[in-house]
Amino acid sequence: MIERDNVNPVTQQWNLTLEQQFGKDWMARASYLGAQTRHVYFTREDINRPDVQRPNVAASSPTPLSAVG
Repeated sequence: MIERDNVNPVTQQWNLTLEQQFGKDWMARASYLGAQTRHVYFTREDINRPDVQRPNVAASSPTPLSAVG
């Protein structure tokens, strides 16, 4: 089932970099990075919990998304 007022998730990313050279040997750079996400579906489930417990394998062994958590 999908809600009638369902809104697709939106992610925006932006950056701005300014550079200035001073003389022959000096340069300065300033950067701004930004990101914004709206209408994201959150879940309270642990995404690293294995779907199936295998015999003789510890529950803490490599998880589906071990880099995440």
